[in-house]
Parts: sequence; C-alpha cells; structure tokens
Amino acid sequence: SPPPAPSPRTAARAAPVVAAPVAAAAPGSLDESDVLETLSIDRSVFARPLEDDDIELPAFLTDETGDIELPDDRTLLGGLRAAPKAQARYALDVTPGRALPLDRPIVLGRGPRPARHPGARIEVVPSPAKEISGAHLEVRLDGDQLLARDLDSTNGTIVRPAGGEPLLLRGGASLRVPLDTAFDLGDGVTAVFVTAP
Repeated sequence: SPPPAPSPRTAARAAPVVAAPVAAAAPGSLDESDVLETLSIDRSVFARPLEDDDIELPAFLTDETGDIELPDDRTLLGGLRAAPKAQARYALDVTPGRALPLDRPIVLGRGPRPARHPGARIEVVPSPAKEISGAHLEVRLDGDQLLARDLDSTNGTIVRPAGGEPLLLRGGASLRVPLDTAFDLGDGVTAVFVTAP
C-alpha cells in the first residue's frame, strides 16, 4: 500500500528552503556612495571666497567689531532652540521646491541624513550634475537675520545679499545675512530668505 501522505505541517517542515533571487540594482539607481560623491567645481570665479583676508564686508554682514559674527562653541549644528514668535514671519523660498517656514533649522542637500541634524527640517534638493553635496547648507533664524552655515560642502554656496556683492560660503564658515539674501547651491538650486507668505 502507498505510504500515508504527510500532513501539511510536516510537508512545510520538510520542504527545502530556496533563496529568492536577488534583483540587480536598476541602472541609474542611487546608492549611498552616489549621494556622498560630489563633483568638484571652482565656484570662486562667480563670487569672492569669504575667507579672503582683504575682503571688506558690508556693515549688515558683520558685527560691531567689523568681524564676521560666528556662533560660539555652545552653538550646536541643527540643535533645538526655543523658537521666538517672530520666526513665523519668515521663510526660505527654495527653487525648485516651495517656501519653507523658518520655525526650526533647515538643512539643504542632495541627501542629508536626519540623524546627523536632530531637530532640523531636512530638504532634499535635486542635483543631477552632483554639484551639491549630500549635506550642503544649514540655515536658521536668529532674530531678524538668517544664520547660514556651510556643512563642509565640496563646492560651497554663493551668497548674494540684496544690493551687495556675491560671496562664496565654504569650508564650514558661517555668515549672518539680512532679508532678501539669495543662496545659490549649484545645479540651478536657489533659496531666498523672505517674509512668510
């Protein structure tokens, strides 16, 4: 007589385990190395580097001593701060994109990692030519001015204050800027410090 048929539970236990084939990554798909790799270009032909010793900044870009006002050692990149009520009046108008309220720090880049910028709004911007770094620029409101900090980006950010000469912000430097200042991150991505709509 034929042997008894195995129960469904026994059959499932005895069935060989076959690994599903791993699909190959689609051509053109992004992995972490794509996000971190940035094409280096010389943007200093478009703006004077901020670290030039002989550069004279307009009064609205300096503090009372004439020096660039940098955050002190207690300032945490992307750190949480109590938001004054005035913050609701301002926004960062990102193109392409939208107007982002400046109710907390904003980090712009091709692929910023949220864990590295706690409390910040992460805004991923397109950069087909890879001119923009993974984490490129952080901005946060400080009173009625905006504090912009380069996040050690490869190519820096061209800062164009209204009525002022363009400057190249790079090398981890920070700069306080007034309303209507424009930031050019490269690859056609711009951001303007504006009053909230």
